[in-house]
Amino acid sequence: MVLYRFDAWWSGLRYVRRSVVLRLLGTVIVFSCAITLILTAVQLYRDYERGIAQIQNRLVDMTAAIATVSAKRYGSSISRN
Repeated sequence: MVLYRFDAWWSGLRYVRRSVVLRLLGTVIVFSCAITLILTAVQLYRDYERGIAQIQNRLVDMTAAIATVSAKRYGSSISRN
């Protein structure tokens, strides 16, 4: 029974290998999947880099704001003493 299933599968595979239309369809599907995966990876990488740049810019802004507040706070308390 298992041998019959394998033989049926193998004869179906031979039909696919002989059929130009099915081979072309398989090639188009594989090529389109590869292109989709590559473009998705590129887009994810660009989004990641853009996100990292935004975080760094926010950290620079926060550092500058903290420095300004600290200078005002400590500068005013030093001048009062």
